[in-house]
Amino acid sequence: HGNIFKAAIAFAMGTMCRSTVPFRARARPLIHCNRFKTSWILKTTDEGIVVKQASPYSSSEHLVYGNVLWDSGLALAKYVSWSDSQKLHWTQPGLAQKQVLELGTGTGVVALTFARFGATVTATDSEEEVLSLLVNNVQANHLASRISVHCLHWGDTTTYLRSQHFDLVVAADVLYSRLDRWFWRALEAHMSRTRKTEALVASPFRTDSPLKGFFDMALNAGMRIERLEDSAGRAAGGTKGLPSSVYSESCFVPLSAKACCEVASSPNFASSNQQQIQIFRLSWPELLEHEDARQ
Repeated sequence: HGNIFKAAIAFAMGTMCRSTVPFRARARPLIHCNRFKTSWILKTTDEGIVVKQASPYSSSEHLVYGNVLWDSGLALAKYVSWSDSQKLHWTQPGLAQKQVLELGTGTGVVALTFARFGATVTATDSEEEVLSLLVNNVQANHLASRISVHCLHWGDTTTYLRSQHFDLVVAADVLYSRLDRWFWRALEAHMSRTRKTEALVASPFRTDSPLKGFFDMALNAGMRIERLEDSAGRAAGGTKGLPSSVYSESCFVPLSAKACCEVASSPNFASSNQQQIQIFRLSWPELLEHEDARQ
C-alpha cells in the first residue's frame, strides 16, 4: 500500500498544484472538527513525534498536499532537535522562551517538534482538511497547551496574525508551482525588525522551483540569507538517523546574490543528503552583525 500511496503522490505532484485563489479565512484558533473523517497512515519520527497522514485525494475538489508528510518537514524537525541539543545561538535563551509561527504547517511535524522542546507555536494552513488533520496530530502528541491552530491564507492579508509577535517563522516545502510571491508576502508580514525575527525555510531541490524568485524578493527587502552546510560546503540535511549523524559539524553560511542563484539552480549536497533538501535561514542584517555566522 505504501508504494501505491507514493506513486499516487508522485503522479499528483506532476499533474496538479494546490489552488492559490484567496478566500476569506478565519484568523482565529480552530477547535477540533470531525467533518473530515478519513483513514490515516501513522508514522512516528526518529524524534518521537506521532504523525497522522491522509490521502491527498481526501477532497473531491482539489489535491490536498498538506495531508502528506514531506521529507523537508522531517529534515527541518530533525535539525531543530539537533540544534536544541547543541544549544545553538538561535535557540537561546532556550526554545521554551520562543514564540514560533509556522506557515503552511501541513501535518505539523515541524510545529510539533518545536512544541515538544517547549516552544509556544502558532501553526497555520489554509485548507480545512489539513487543519482538521493538524488538530488531530496536536492532540495525538498531547501538545494542545503549546500549539494553537489558525487558518491563514497567504493570499488574504486579513488572515495574517499581525497583532502577534514571533521570534521565529518556519516553513517546509512551500516553494513550488510559482508560490514564491504568495509565500514571501506572508513571511515578510510576520518578520519583525524590532523583535529581530528569524526564519528557517526547508526546501527540496526542484528544477522548476521558484526558489530564485523568492531569494530575489528577500534580497531586495534587505534580508540576509544563509544556507545550512557541512564542513565541505555542501547542503546539509536528511530524514533518517540520529540528528547528530545528519547535522554534526553543520553550520549556516552567508550567501551572496550570486551564490543564491547557484544554490537555486545547481546546488551541491552532502552525501548523506539523499533527499536533496536545503535549509535556509533568513534574518534582518543587524541581527547577525556581532554573531559568528557559523553558529
